[in-house]
Amino acid sequence: MQIDWNDEKSSISRHFTVREALWLPTWKRLATEADGLDNRIRGELVRLAQTLDLVREKIGAPVLVHCWYRPPAYNALPSIGGATHSPHMSLGSWA
Repeated sequence: MQIDWNDEKSSISRHFTVREALWLPTWKRLATEADGLDNRIRGELVRLAQTLDLVREKIGAPVLVHCWYRPPAYNALPSIGGATHSPHMSLGSWA
């Protein structure tokens, strides 16, 4: 599957899109390379989406994830209240 990481409607798995994985609500935009998004993180996002596809199919209901990836600067915003070592920033530690 070819993923256009700049197109929020592009699918990253059967049930999930780029927007769901990269949307930063406070900044009202997708995370980008300037935010630390790299190929390793993209791969982890795809792997997580594929795992959540299996969960969704098993339970027969949508799975909603508010924010999959938080760049360090975003996570540090007082309005976000993210932990210093939030799994949102490393993905590989829990995905």
